[in-house]
Amino acid sequence: MLETITLNRKESPTEDLMLVARIVRADAQALARLYEKYQRKVYSVVLRIVKTEEDAREILQDVFMQVWQKANLFEANRGSFSAWLVTLAHNKAINLLRSRRAKKTALEIKQDLEQLSELITDRTIETRTALDLQVESDEREHLLALLELIPVEQKTALVMAYYGGYSQSEIAKALGEPLGTIKTRMRQGMIRLHQLIGNNTDAY
Repeated sequence: MLETITLNRKESPTEDLMLVARIVRADAQALARLYEKYQRKVYSVVLRIVKTEEDAREILQDVFMQVWQKANLFEANRGSFSAWLVTLAHNKAINLLRSRRAKKTALEIKQDLEQLSELITDRTIETRTALDLQVESDEREHLLALLELIPVEQKTALVMAYYGGYSQSEIAKALGEPLGTIKTRMRQGMIRLHQLIGNNTDAY
């Protein structure tokens, strides 16, 4: 799974930590505040993966229900609440894709791969993307621009894994490449993205 990528260095976790602590004490108003703050971000990440608004809305509700029930599992020392929340959403969306893929025909899977291919070559994405995670609108465009700077074979593997929920072995099979090659491409792609981000964060 891809790790969180963020360019936002100004985000303060203080309010989120206070709200999570209140949710642990069963404060429904705190949950409402977090929902108001993050529902658009979570929804857009999920919609990019599951493609339908109905599924995205259902997962959105499931995510915040999980926050209500399991807020005590959030560990601030392991990352921001925003990243944790989007990870929950991403995992639920991918699980839905995988459960449905198990019932699909070879033709339907081929069509899925064609849709991912369109995404890989699309440079005019309007909504927030999964690779965005906690990046806001102006930084989103910057990150998408950086994504275009990595080799297409690395980008292809990352997009298939993150948007399509394909395992490394499934990506290797779909592309007709050795598993070791796919692992290397994904690792190098992430390293390159982080290098590009590091070289461009001074402007933020």
